[in-house]
Amino acid sequence: MTTALTSPALLTPGERRVAEQLVHGRNIPSIAYRLFLSTHSVASHLRSMRRKLGCPGSSPAVLVHALLTAQAVPPPAPGGDAPDFTPGECTVIRAIAEHTRNGNIGSAIGVRASDVRTEVDAVVNKAGARSQAHLVGLAHAWHILGTSATSDTHDVPTTGRASVMDDAGTACAPALDTHSRRTAYEMLPVLTSTARSEAAALACRHLAEQRISHSFGYLVDLIWSQTMLGLYEDKRLIAFVVVLREPDMRHWGVDGRAPGILVTLVPPVPGQDSHAGRLLTLWLADQAARRGLEWVWWEIPAAADVTAETSATLMGTLRDLGWEVLSPVRRADGGRVVRLRLRAERRDALTAAISAPEATLRMLAVSER
Repeated sequence: MTTALTSPALLTPGERRVAEQLVHGRNIPSIAYRLFLSTHSVASHLRSMRRKLGCPGSSPAVLVHALLTAQAVPPPAPGGDAPDFTPGECTVIRAIAEHTRNGNIGSAIGVRASDVRTEVDAVVNKAGARSQAHLVGLAHAWHILGTSATSDTHDVPTTGRASVMDDAGTACAPALDTHSRRTAYEMLPVLTSTARSEAAALACRHLAEQRISHSFGYLVDLIWSQTMLGLYEDKRLIAFVVVLREPDMRHWGVDGRAPGILVTLVPPVPGQDSHAGRLLTLWLADQAARRGLEWVWWEIPAAADVTAETSATLMGTLRDLGWEVLSPVRRADGGRVVRLRLRAERRDALTAAISAPEATLRMLAVSER
């Protein structure tokens, strides 16, 4: 038996029990019966999971894909090897994992919305799955879909790719092309629910490793509601930056009056390899300078229970990366934050080291002031 590699901090114990039933394709009444819960409690757990994973209103299949991509629970153990799916059938599986509405699923597989059910049911039956959600779970166990925690009978790859199309059909990270084969690092827009879920899982693992009280809920809200750029190393998400739209800088006072851009990152883990944080820091400083800005700003929620020693260790790590730590202040909503700023500086070598399409660079403009 293989030990499951998961991110338990992402879910509460109750949510995890519900999620374990969901990936086996069970519906709300069935889950409630098996766990001795009310259907209302099960539905509440599902809403909470969708919020944490950045996919509110998603279908059960999309939620299962997000859970397994985030390594929140293991995939179901299949009863045998994967059927001999055709490329078209694999496209159907990918489509129901990434899209909720039949119109978008139909566009992804090349059929009318009214014909989607027939196409999907055929693949569900071929897989011997009890539902679309179960099919997605099995697809993870069979290695047909992205990243998932290791099941009891299968070793699943520990790296995955974010989806390459969003529900509007917009190209997203990461798409393989000739240029990307020459460049190990890519800075790409994070647009889909699946990609945002991957970012939320990365944040969860990172914050858990820090052993620092940091508002995960605050960060997840930003991940879902704001513009995001992901740093990919050989197609694997290793870091991301949230670019805040039309930021309120009043609490920054004179320190926030010069031209700049406000972002949020996941704080690095003190004492561990911080190359991703260093790359993001250098890239942001370079891009700010190229746009004629003076500063990159960042603010971290300041928890009351963080010890002075822990705070000093984290701030020391950030200073080593080049960030200037300013005095804590209170925002207009009453929340206390630690302010950091990074001076803009051209780093021409990064242009060759980190590729970034024009769509990525345009997304930085939403926070300029």
